[in-house]
Amino acid sequence: MADPVIGGLGLVSLISLFQTCSTAYNVFVRSARNLGKDYYRIRVLLEIEMQRLRLWGQYLGISPSEQCRLLRAETFETQKTVVMMLESIKALLDDIGVIMVRYDVRIVEASQDGTDTTIDINIDGLNLQNLRSCPAVQLAQTRRQDTERSVKSSTSRLRKIKWALADSAKLSKLVDDLRLINESLWVCLPVNKWLALAKGLPSVVLPEIHDRIMLREVESNAQESQTTKLLAACSDLRRTALTAENDSNPSIGEELRWQPGCLQPSKASQGGQNLSNNRHIASVKSTDGVNKSVILEWRYVDRDFSEEQKQLIRSRIKALAVLLSSSKSSELGLLKCIGFFKDDQPVIERYALLLEVPTFQDQQTSQTLPNLLSQESPRSLYDLISTTSPPLLGDRFRIASILCNIVLQIHSSTWLHKDIRSSNILLLNQKPGLSSAESGIAQPFLVGFDFSRPDRPSAESLEQPRDKNENTYRHPNLWPSQNAGPRPRYRKEYDIFSLGVVLLEIGNWKLVDKRCTARDLERPEAWKAFLMKCTEPLGHKCGRIYQEVVETCLKGPFFENNEVGLELEPGMEVLDIKRSFLFDVVYRLAKCNA
Repeated sequence: MADPVIGGLGLVSLISLFQTCSTAYNVFVRSARNLGKDYYRIRVLLEIEMQRLRLWGQYLGISPSEQCRLLRAETFETQKTVVMMLESIKALLDDIGVIMVRYDVRIVEASQDGTDTTIDINIDGLNLQNLRSCPAVQLAQTRRQDTERSVKSSTSRLRKIKWALADSAKLSKLVDDLRLINESLWVCLPVNKWLALAKGLPSVVLPEIHDRIMLREVESNAQESQTTKLLAACSDLRRTALTAENDSNPSIGEELRWQPGCLQPSKASQGGQNLSNNRHIASVKSTDGVNKSVILEWRYVDRDFSEEQKQLIRSRIKALAVLLSSSKSSELGLLKCIGFFKDDQPVIERYALLLEVPTFQDQQTSQTLPNLLSQESPRSLYDLISTTSPPLLGDRFRIASILCNIVLQIHSSTWLHKDIRSSNILLLNQKPGLSSAESGIAQPFLVGFDFSRPDRPSAESLEQPRDKNENTYRHPNLWPSQNAGPRPRYRKEYDIFSLGVVLLEIGNWKLVDKRCTARDLERPEAWKAFLMKCTEPLGHKCGRIYQEVVETCLKGPFFENNEVGLELEPGMEVLDIKRSFLFDVVYRLAKCNA
């Protein structure tokens, strides 16, 4: 069979071109990791562009196994643009001569005393045609030949040469040029595809950035393009998360502490409209004297906890307030926290988070949602499913896709939710004056961060005893066991499982706790079997892709190859969890439409 032609190149040649670009990026990024502090900004921005290219290539299936599956479906003009852009990247990164002239990079020989501060770079895959007489190049090639003769392996060790940067500003120009090329690669695709790509970028970029100043820089750069707007919002959330995790500074978050008297009426336990036992609507008077409608979420401190555990909860509440105070919260499907306080007249110690109700501006009127709370209050997904007939399939696909993206971005900020369930998803009507039935299903927001914590080994988990019926959303590995010993440590996979149960309810438009029996909840094995049986009608109701997405959340590959409670091997988390959730859940769900 003839090699398919894509944009004027054969399939094999195109894949080889992409791999060359990816390798050249890797050369620079690996070298830049040895740069000093002056180049930290450049290194991070360069890594972001490398991840943008790789994510783009993975999404389009530019690999020997995928055979450019999605790219082959694009028009010839799009394919031609892709080839041109990849060749531009190759020209920028693959030719040392171009790099030396354009970006003021000079090759030098390594000093023998080890005192030089120049940077290692691999010569593999680089165009050395015009640099054969350079002593450093000749030395590197000789060393490589010696190594290849001595090592009987197909993956012989790479030899290196030294290179130095005369001016960091010149290298910044390289990063800017690469950003423009990546931008062209993204926007040459249909809007729905680059929007889907944008959802995944924060998850592969942000968890590795631990510097708040750098995150502000990423946010500033990302705001310049529509394709990276989500990255900008998530950078703000990630930076806020790092601030929230800084428990060594007791003053952090104190500016968010309110007094109970801020409520109108003043006693929280008596004011407002109940949305659930732990959540209700109230009115607060802000520092500028303006009344605002807010949703109060209560966090109770169990009397049986030790004083150390109680203090941890108090600290965690303040950290949550800081995390949710991100200015970009509402863009990510989270309600912005404007403060927190301790109830002054409790039967049991409790704290409230004050969550701001977003303002949705209607095209036909200036009336906003907070003024309409009396007409139609925010409803939980649980309430909506239990009291209404199924919405249009397209609306259900949309809410499912948004929820998956919310969870992805929370995990990108390196926090865990730990209590994803239908009752913790609020639906706010974006079209004032219309009921949910008239305007279509409303915008979902994830709340209920009672047990949320940072996703790091040193972060302690605290959970209160719960009713056995609440096991419906919890992974069976976390059910109270009759065996001695602590329960497995919570991981992001368990959030994904809980999300899968919610997606199951959305697809069937039936609550799992209304369909199951006491026998189904007796043993973890019985519950797993029940859930998988519930997925069977999804293929007929929502299509094969939706059914497979739900099954992926419920049964893996997150759990198949790793015993619960054991740490994953280095690199396995990125491969098996992050990539699988992004490609097998988020991206696949984005293809569902009706």
